[in-house]
Amino acid sequence: VLKAANALLKYVEKQNAEKGDTNLLGDDADSVHMIIAIKLLSRNIKLVPSRIPLRNPLYDETKSVCLITKTSNSAEVAEKVEKLSFPQIQEVISVERLSKEYKPYEARRQLMSMHDLFLADHRIIHGLPKHLGSKFFQSKKFPLPVVIATGDIKAELTKALSSTMYKPAKGTTSAVKVGTTKMTAAQLAENIEGVAKCIAKYVPRGWENIESLGIKAGESLILPIYNSLTVASAPAPENPKENTDDAVEKPAVSAKILKDKKSSPKAVAKKPENKSKKSPLSRKRPAKDQVKKGRVTKSAAVAATSA
Repeated sequence: VLKAANALLKYVEKQNAEKGDTNLLGDDADSVHMIIAIKLLSRNIKLVPSRIPLRNPLYDETKSVCLITKTSNSAEVAEKVEKLSFPQIQEVISVERLSKEYKPYEARRQLMSMHDLFLADHRIIHGLPKHLGSKFFQSKKFPLPVVIATGDIKAELTKALSSTMYKPAKGTTSAVKVGTTKMTAAQLAENIEGVAKCIAKYVPRGWENIESLGIKAGESLILPIYNSLTVASAPAPENPKENTDDAVEKPAVSAKILKDKKSSPKAVAKKPENKSKKSPLSRKRPAKDQVKKGRVTKSAAVAATSA
């Protein structure tokens, strides 16, 4: 892991030197992500991101953090946060203000670009997608849930600021921010190892379902740090009757019964022909002396008189 982190930092440094260190993409171009590839998809995708602690925090005093609260008295929460000495948290807004002032698309886009991290009260986390829009999901800035109504607010905010988020993607590949290119190779390796140990808790079926792990920065290639050598088996069906031995043997048994029926004398015997029914070819042609239908023929009259 240390060799991969060192090689990645050298590559980024070389690319910045060749391009003249022009960062047109902002701070996100300096981010280092862990790329997680899984084998089998899960039907239940978790919308709320999960927190993974980091040994070396990503958001120091130079970063900007926004806190979204449930209650309308965001000024009181801002005072509490200021007393707890968190210089990273530069703005505290309520969900009511978010729905009114940041309803236009341009306003939400400006809010997203102003801060590096968003935190939100865990009680309103499920209702934020309709207020923030899909742009927050695409830029991986969806708020992290925090518990600020009860308990130790300082400890909760400290954990959130020293963590990264993992949110499963709809496909087989996900990304987790593990550091920046401004970190040393040792610090970056510590964060990578910490995330790799915890990631199996949030991936469905754990390590058995993880195909590979790699690290990536900006437009660099993915440097692999883990590859699975096993093939994941398909999950068991919900209805156990579909995969039983009886269900497999039934077609063979039914085929055998059909075979026996065909070979039996009853099945082979043909239906007796109806002898009373004559074919059209066996019928005799009418005599020449017969008259039209409805009249007695001459032969019939002679037979009647002789009788």
